[in-house]
Amino acid sequence: MKNTNKKYCFLAPRRSGHHAIVEWFSKQLRNDTHFLNDNDHAWGRPIRFPKIKDGKLEYLNNEYKTDIVDIGNKDLIYNYEDRLLSSFNTPEFLDELKNNDANIIILRDPFNLLASRMKHWVEKKPQLLQNGINLWVEYAEEILGLTNLIPNRHFILYNQWFVDANYRKTIVAWFNGVHDDSCMEIVPEWGRGSTFDGLEYQNKASQMKVLERYKTIEDKNFLKELIDNPVFYNHTRSIFGEELLSEIKSYING
Repeated sequence: MKNTNKKYCFLAPRRSGHHAIVEWFSKQLRNDTHFLNDNDHAWGRPIRFPKIKDGKLEYLNNEYKTDIVDIGNKDLIYNYEDRLLSSFNTPEFLDELKNNDANIIILRDPFNLLASRMKHWVEKKPQLLQNGINLWVEYAEEILGLTNLIPNRHFILYNQWFVDANYRKTIVAWFNGVHDDSCMEIVPEWGRGSTFDGLEYQNKASQMKVLERYKTIEDKNFLKELIDNPVFYNHTRSIFGEELLSEIKSYING
């Protein structure tokens, strides 16, 4: 039978809140969905794309062996975490991405993103933290149109998605979906929930202070070095606005 499954690929840095967005996004689509989390499983693994034929999903599992799952007519949502967008910019990978119904790039503001990464027991290591900064800059430049690495792309800004119902409605309209915010209070269980709160705020996710995580960064010199970097500063202002930068400056000087 002919494939009827739509495919949506999410690309995001770790600790960007993208699991919450994926959870929400799946509820906006008109069809049932199957979610394949963290499709390349771990740092350093080669990129592989899931395949669907006659309702059968074929992918590499955590043991790096092929699994086949019958998903019928469900749409597929899958994601890659902490992958440089430039690593997808090869003829082979671009052909795969072009065949998707959409490739969705998620970005969170850098200060709250880095605060969450600094809270994580692995990602706070200096080299991995620097990798996080490099990732953020590359994703920001794709959003700003300074690069054009990913075809058929859409962008979701986590900060705006979290607070603005009209912004969420705009996203739904892109995909001719049915707006449903009933899951906005859910904390996804992927990765044991929030880096800071775990599952403590389950069914009351809007109460989490996800836009104030930067206040947990005690080393204000670290923040000052970021904000003094003109590229970093200008990218942040262009995407997330002057108000956020004013908040960071007040925290640094407070």
